[in-house]
Amino acid sequence: MRKALSIAAGSLLLALSTACGAQALPASSQPTSPAALGFDISTAEVRAEVQKTRDEHFKVNTKVEWSFVPGGYTARGNYLNYAIKFRDRKYDHIRYDENGLPERIYGDAYYKTPVLIAQHGLTGHARLVTNTPAEQAQYAKTDYRDMVNSADWLITSQNAKGCFEYHSPFRYYLSKTAYEPGWISGMAQGQGMSLLARTFDVTKDVKYINAAKRAMDCMVLSVDQGGTREDLGAVKPEWSNKVIFEEYLADPPGYTLNGFMFSLLGLYDLSQVAPDAAVRNQAALWFRRGTDTLETILPLFDMDGISAYDLGYLTYDRPVPHMSASYHIVHIYLLHAMNDVTNNAVLEKYERIWREDINQ
Repeated sequence: MRKALSIAAGSLLLALSTACGAQALPASSQPTSPAALGFDISTAEVRAEVQKTRDEHFKVNTKVEWSFVPGGYTARGNYLNYAIKFRDRKYDHIRYDENGLPERIYGDAYYKTPVLIAQHGLTGHARLVTNTPAEQAQYAKTDYRDMVNSADWLITSQNAKGCFEYHSPFRYYLSKTAYEPGWISGMAQGQGMSLLARTFDVTKDVKYINAAKRAMDCMVLSVDQGGTREDLGAVKPEWSNKVIFEEYLADPPGYTLNGFMFSLLGLYDLSQVAPDAAVRNQAALWFRRGTDTLETILPLFDMDGISAYDLGYLTYDRPVPHMSASYHIVHIYLLHAMNDVTNNAVLEKYERIWREDINQ
């Protein structure tokens, strides 16, 4: 029986890991804060939302038991501690097809989606590389099947530019835009790359690493060119040279934090696993540029110890930032992983601040 994850993310089960000894990035020369951009986080409305988020957290957890992966995050290992998910976990909104692939209900129909499939395959891989001998004998075939079938499905979902397409209905809460079938997401590109890199590492089949390279090509294309890359000009015009990969494409951008960090981990994984040095170097370059952006904008997500979900409060002029108790935990785990592979003092600072707030 696998050990349960007792954190506020609960059903998300996104416990991350760390440790890969990369060089630290230089500190940003442009420190900022919500106040520096004219947003007052001390208003009664913001303080009430911060306290509401804390209260939601403590309804579920009196104490967070952090479940970081022993030995830390590696591009070939147990992805974000996905191995601890229950094998027999059931969800009312998810069913599985004849190949063991999950489908989620939207409205009155079921759809396979890139993130759902990528996470399913990453869970299979994570189990495959962490199974005990007894679990290996019982589960190895299904774990391998889940990894390979998920990776194969992702390849079939790529368009001509390498983007993983969604065909499920979706309306983005900030822009109120109803997305058309074929919409894409930087988070999907990142998690897809992480799965494809790991599947290549296990199978040595070059079709998977080639697909991961194509996924990167889509991710780093600008939104105007059909990719997921945006800049930070909507926050500060002088930041138009800073890159970010958007989970949800909108005008103006919303700058979703968790999706951005998932995309960065995909770049990191490709930079470690790709056999072609040119591909490794390209992925590493975009990873460094994205990490520089993350370092710059993290202060804007800090609401007195609780993290905002996105920067829509700035780009959409909303009086109160969107905050979520479960995503606050996800942000902490992602920062822990990112800090471990970058040795970045700014990332470590905000992981510590956000952890301390809910460890009281």
